Amino acid sequence: MRLPSSLVRAVARLRPQVPQQLLRLALSTASLLPSDAPLAVLPAFRRVLVVAPHPDDETIGAGGTIARLARGGAEVHVVVVTDGEATVGSPYGAAETARRRRAEVASACRRLGAHPPLSLGLPDGRVFEHLDQLVSLLRHQLSSLTPQVVLTPWPLERHPDHRACTAALARAQPTEAELWGYEAHTPIPLPDRVIDIHADLAAKEAALAAHVTAARAFDLHACLGLARWRALSTDAGHGAAEAFLTLSREELPSLIAAAEAAWRADGGRARVEG
Repeated sequence: MRLPSSLVRAVARLRPQVPQQLLRLALSTASLLPSDAPLAVLPAFRRVLVVAPHPDDETIGAGGTIARLARGGAEVHVVVVTDGEATVGSPYGAAETARRRRAEVASACRRLGAHPPLSLGLPDGRVFEHLDQLVSLLRHQLSSLTPQVVLTPWPLERHPDHRACTAALARAQPTEAELWGYEAHTPIPLPDRVIDIHADLAAKEAALAAHVTAARAFDLHACLGLARWRALSTDAGHGAAEAFLTLSREELPSLIAAAEAAWRADGGRARVEG
């Protein structure tokens, strides 16, 4: 029996509760941080790669930072892993939803000052099933773009597609680039970088507004509340900021494995392959 496409999309975008084990795991990362206070300095990166599991994650997690980097002259490239065809609340079929979301993320990237995004088209909600393919695709991007920093979802994100992207990136081995984990669906308890985006908040808001189809699933502008709260950690103490966790290539595989083990123990449906 063929399931209705609306049901397939709803199942693919389920948002399970975060297991309690993950909170303990998140707090245990404190020992990896260089100091008690997060850094507020944004290095002068010239080439940046942003890995977005779905169209809109680039803006939710790092839109202000992308705009700030682009405004400073950096080349910012965005790779969108899925087309978001499983969007809950979309009145369109999967193919039309994907088409619209590709167009919307292209518009968002223009508003942020990034290069036109590259859409990989892996299945929304099933990225873990295509992890080897994603590893290969990311290796190619890392080799061709040679970014100085890669922005990716932090490893304890609750959405399995988000965790799959970072798991693939860990295997793709970006030997020179720094790895910064951003928060989208799950806040980082102890970020080690908080970047002031007050001057670029309007660009982030404009990019969020471009994601019309995604906004049918949830209030995208809710992330601005977190951005305003993050500003308490900056020298300004007001405005808006985005938080990141610098990911050690040596520690990342064990952190990913521990996160997936916690999800499996809690009945989570994601898994790490390879």
